[in-house]
Amino acid sequence: MASNAGSFNPQGYGGQDATNNNSVAPSFQVPHTPNRRLMNAPSMDVDHQSVPAPSAAPSRRAERMKNSSQRFSTQIRSTPRKTDDTRDSSSGQSSKQIGKALKKSMGEPIAVGDSWISDTFVIQGVLDQGTINAWLEDEKTSSVYHSMPQDPDGIVAWHPLYPETGSDLTESDLYSGAVQILDTVLAQFCPTGKSGVRRQVKLTANKKFAHKDPGENETSPDIVVCATGPSFERPEGGKKCGYSNVLTYIDVKLDSAISHKVHEEQLAVYSRQVFAHQPNRLFVRGLLMSERRAQLFQFDRAGVQATQLIDIHQNPDLFVLLVAGVCGTDERRIGFDDTISWTIVNGKKVDGTLRMPDADWEDTMFILDDVEPIAHDYDIRGRATTCWAVRHPIGDQRFVVKDTWSSDDRRFEFQHLLKAQTLPGVCRIVSHQQRERICDLRCPTTVPRFFNRVAERILMEAYGEQVESFNNLLQLLEVLRDAVDGHAYLYENDILHRDISDKNILIGREGAPDGYKGILIDLSVALDFGPNGDPYVTKEARSGSRFFQSCNILGFLTKLKAGEPPAHDYLDDLEAIFYVLCGSLFKKLPNGRDRIRNSKARNVVKGWDAERAEDALPPKALLFNPGCTQKQAAIDIVEKSWGPVCKDLFQSYLEWVYDIQQKKANLIQDFHVKQAAMQDGKEAGEYIGFDEPESDDEEELAENITSRPRTDAAVDQGVFAPLLEDVGQHYDQVLDIFTIAISSLRTKAGLGAGRIPKRRENNMPSKVPGFGRKAQKLS
Repeated sequence: MASNAGSFNPQGYGGQDATNNNSVAPSFQVPHTPNRRLMNAPSMDVDHQSVPAPSAAPSRRAERMKNSSQRFSTQIRSTPRKTDDTRDSSSGQSSKQIGKALKKSMGEPIAVGDSWISDTFVIQGVLDQGTINAWLEDEKTSSVYHSMPQDPDGIVAWHPLYPETGSDLTESDLYSGAVQILDTVLAQFCPTGKSGVRRQVKLTANKKFAHKDPGENETSPDIVVCATGPSFERPEGGKKCGYSNVLTYIDVKLDSAISHKVHEEQLAVYSRQVFAHQPNRLFVRGLLMSERRAQLFQFDRAGVQATQLIDIHQNPDLFVLLVAGVCGTDERRIGFDDTISWTIVNGKKVDGTLRMPDADWEDTMFILDDVEPIAHDYDIRGRATTCWAVRHPIGDQRFVVKDTWSSDDRRFEFQHLLKAQTLPGVCRIVSHQQRERICDLRCPTTVPRFFNRVAERILMEAYGEQVESFNNLLQLLEVLRDAVDGHAYLYENDILHRDISDKNILIGREGAPDGYKGILIDLSVALDFGPNGDPYVTKEARSGSRFFQSCNILGFLTKLKAGEPPAHDYLDDLEAIFYVLCGSLFKKLPNGRDRIRNSKARNVVKGWDAERAEDALPPKALLFNPGCTQKQAAIDIVEKSWGPVCKDLFQSYLEWVYDIQQKKANLIQDFHVKQAAMQDGKEAGEYIGFDEPESDDEEELAENITSRPRTDAAVDQGVFAPLLEDVGQHYDQVLDIFTIAISSLRTKAGLGAGRIPKRRENNMPSKVPGFGRKAQKLS
């Protein structure tokens, strides 16, 4: 039988060879020397109540901070923030809305080079050009692939899909033919193995696959390949097929509509759910297919890449390689992290293991406490943080493993944690490793066109639950006080957290001493401003819940203020801790239970978590408006629900935040005046300040801001520099607010006054980072 099979670089696939087979991904060097001092760090069983944070002598520290400030003056800006799509959960959104948000987040698919398919999927002697061509020419294959008598040229084609002249096709007309072809290919190249690993093609266009997000969302991929193996399990509800056991999906479209962009949004929604249900996924691949052509999409933590549209009839060997390669039985090759695996019984995960180095740097198979992660981000592009509760196979000691995809143009979280290893109120690292890189999972020719990410795994000591799980007021305040104290210790040691939220403050271990009753976690976007810290700040925009963002940050994200926003500073973090307190006071009761949905207290924080900054800022600003009843109403609610001690604390903290906001506003106003005076004194045409780029594109914006002229040195010290010189006072003031309330509560409970945090007024740098890197044009 004649065949159209030939080279894996066909004419129908692309008009030019964009791939250099000698291309080498950029070198990757990360400090990875085991730290024996880290491994022998004291455990929480020791009384650390009097353990001081290591600090340099005052004169030495002053010199060190001066050097830090000088280094920061050469940096351009803080990590940019996204102006929308900040929430990981898509509850309440339609699939169409989710698809549009994902499309906006990931951008256009990056086209791979022509040889990427063969470079990625060929397995010599098993799945290569010779074996595929021999199969295509075998008489057994004629049931799906043979010459077309009705075609005057006698073309050989996939006859279940080959359109007849003048036929009026619909999408549903293509389903059965596509399933037949896919079934035949997989039966040959992905047969069921002895271990029970199986691939089965299912027509699911009329089936509903439940989403992981809370809510009622369901979607229906046209065709899926269901799988069995150590990473797959049957979905809930007794269904045989769902996103938990989907290896890949195939969306079938008419060829006349296959290029419509809306299909990419659909594929992104499917892929997001595969990531959500299969937490050890490295990437998800899906096919778009018509009666004539097919296209492969790969979704990963850097976004999406795609092949060109392939003519499946003119290039049948390439099509077979694509299908069989995507549906292979080697879990590593098809997109899974095989260091995490489960025991499957009757189609369900019953227990699992995770492999990584332990405290002695021995490769260890940790036991999962639960088959599901304790935290898992669903969104495709970004850090995709996933946390696992594990225990050591010897001794049963419990830990938390954090998996995240970190941007490789900035300092890694494990480096921050190593530096903070002895600090009270900060989580402790036990071991770490770097693993996959996105640039190694993608076509080499695409590497310069996306933000590269590295899979980072950290083994940490285990603590209690998130702060929102408090049992009483005293516990809540002690947790938040130690979080503020831990934040100060970090700052003293040249680390700014920058991602304060209720998820990143944990309750300390049961019986923990003062200083360890609240634990700060997640330093993934922290900034090391020491002499050996971050040489520059990543240009990739970062997200974060609006609920905890300061009013100053929200104000600049609304685009009502011109110019780049001032860099995130420690005052933004201290304001965020106030919002963590607000979330607890107005969403919870003193016993830790949730308030009822229609509680008036919830109205105080209603709208704070809106996706758009324009929507989140107004309701939050009402709390601080002296001419509005919202402020007094909130104070009254706190007093009625939580008592006079908490009322005094809340009011004092609120007034402190408002005072900082006013001082920042005054400094911005002064800067307006100063810039206007400078403008009047400059010659026409000379550059003044920094104008905001018009583009919303992250990469274009990053390119535009990486090299800007420096302005007058007197202004270059920073808009908020005069305020930030009082850094020690600011920490003392906030800690005093908590100390007064805690002492009162403890005395009433007969527990004694407790620990008084160390004073920092004379022990903090007078020149601070992130605020003098440039002069913003704010007018």
